[in-house]
Amino acid sequence: MLLAGGGAKLSLLDERLRQEMRIPVHVADDPLTCVATGCGTFLEEIEAYHSVLSPG
Repeated sequence: MLLAGGGAKLSLLDERLRQEMRIPVHVADDPLTCVATGCGTFLEEIEAYHSVLSPG
């Protein structure tokens, strides 16, 4: 699991999830901006995702 966004900065959240879910949990290098950066990249390449965004 990769934690991103503001919630990723909650103290010890990654450790708690790791213990409770028994899966690897990592915090993004820059969790506060990586969501916005990823959305920007998606929007720049939106035509490449057209087939998964369109119904049917």
